[in-house]
Amino acid sequence: MDYALFSKPATWRRTRHDRGGDQGDGLWLQGFRGPALIVWGMADPIFDRRTLDAWRERLPQADVLELPEASHYLQEDAPERIVSRIREFLGSGSAS
Repeated sequence: MDYALFSKPATWRRTRHDRGGDQGDGLWLQGFRGPALIVWGMADPIFDRRTLDAWRERLPQADVLELPEASHYLQEDAPERIVSRIREFLGSGSAS
């Protein structure tokens, strides 16, 4: 995938549309029943709380970690908390 394409908003919107709509609405998750972990930056200027709520609706079984201080780049904003939570999720048996 050419990630440079996503630096242009029009390309990003068109790509999301070509893949079946707005990926932020979580419709593509419909019907998935496996274990899931959602890690969300609450200060994200791109995907806001409404998007998180839509994902929660589509994945009611998901464990959710909300990071109030994190933005769109979670790995940079809160790496220790993310790694710790992913390890916990994978080790809990929830992910199997």
